[in-house]
Amino acid sequence: MRPNDRSYLKSHEWCKIEKDTATIGISDYAMSHLSDLYSPVSGEVVEVNKDLPDNLEWLSQEPFGKAWMLKVRVTGKSADLMDAKAYDAHCAAEG
Repeated sequence: MRPNDRSYLKSHEWCKIEKDTATIGISDYAMSHLSDLYSPVSGEVVEVNKDLPDNLEWLSQEPFGKAWMLKVRVTGKSADLMDAKAYDAHCAAEG
């Protein structure tokens, strides 16, 4: 089951917004279908997961944990963000 504490885009990125910072990654579905990264928020990149390039297995093992990619100080959000339930329905419809 996908975490309910984050939002998702139809292009399979996720973001978890805490205060004014969003942690961004790609979903487990994206890992099996390989998706480009589109940011679900706009703002200033404040941190990059420097450990990820040396641990790419995290992308399939922990897509919602250790495999986060960016942290962004949020200035705007995509109108296309979905909750976990809506994202699950979207993935099911894609097959």
